[in-house]
Amino acid sequence: MRIREVKPEDANQLLPLLIDSERYHNVELDKDKIDEKGLENQARNDLYLWFRPQYQGYVLENAGQVIGLALAQTGDVVGKGWIEDVYVAPKYRRQGWAEKLIQQAVVWLKSQGVKRVSLDVHQNNAPALQFYKKLGFKEARQTWLKYEKEI
Repeated sequence: MRIREVKPEDANQLLPLLIDSERYHNVELDKDKIDEKGLENQARNDLYLWFRPQYQGYVLENAGQVIGLALAQTGDVVGKGWIEDVYVAPKYRRQGWAEKLIQQAVVWLKSQGVKRVSLDVHQNNAPALQFYKKLGFKEARQTWLKYEKEI
């Protein structure tokens, strides 16, 4: 298995992983009612980011099959970067691959002049919260709240 930079020809293999990630976050954690087409649309929107200039994606590959991913982003805030997506297929979890993907993303962010990296994690995603704390991430200020309204 190896980690490498994403290539445009990886898009078809990234999409199912992004859909699975959307399913977990939207359906299992947020309890949203969203159908497969909606999940696919969200994943396709995310996929668009993977090939934009301020982004660098990394994939975990096993025998030519993409089984994990991480996406890093620089932005308009000088010295600040983000890790947008981290996903490893269930069969390959708890083997250190997510940590290696994040490390690779951080190396790229540092090369872009980033001094502080942020990421978002769902408050009910206990395994991810524990994982990111283990990597040295600390809970930062929460400046955005989600508002909704039935219409």
